[in-house]
Amino acid sequence: MQGARGAIIDATIIPSAARPRQHLESDGEQTRVIDSADAQARWVKKGKHAFYGYRDHAAVDSEDGYVEHVQVHPANEAEITKLPEIVRALSPGIQAVLADKGYASKANRQWLTEQGIGDLIQHKGAAGRPVHPPLLKSFNSKIGAIRFKVEQAFGTMKRRFHLARARYFGAVKVQAQMCWAALGMNLLKAHNKLKRMELAGVGAP
Repeated sequence: MQGARGAIIDATIIPSAARPRQHLESDGEQTRVIDSADAQARWVKKGKHAFYGYRDHAAVDSEDGYVEHVQVHPANEAEITKLPEIVRALSPGIQAVLADKGYASKANRQWLTEQGIGDLIQHKGAAGRPVHPPLLKSFNSKIGAIRFKVEQAFGTMKRRFHLARARYFGAVKVQAQMCWAALGMNLLKAHNKLKRMELAGVGAP
């Protein structure tokens, strides 16, 4: 991706600020289970663990790893349906999109092609049929090596800017929390870059 403008997209689960207290409501004909603490948070299972909260998406630039866009949705809404919406929110000029297998679908690949954007989404095998061809395995491995920038961004936002858990109820407020975390991370990254340039005797761009 050297010299090209790419976006690396990924998502992480953020637990809700509330424990999932539930109660029953009945209108005389049917009974519904209502989450009384955080109505927009949802359950999702990852591996052997279940989480109640939100799925936070981020797009970072492939060169420096600055966060360019964030979105927050209930945790049970899969990544695969969000890619076009995220890419549309980015500034024009994106030449390629890098993402993990969670965003892999025929529809997403076709949409990127129609937009003239390079498809660098990892490939996934069908049920019981893992990705075998050496070229696809090599491709997945190379994309995985570049994706560390978005994983690093999530790690910094969680450790340094309090994104390990939601502080508020509702997707809108959790997205505002994520925006502040992304802003803080970008400023920290810019500060560190300027410091490195100063130590190297290089002027600011």
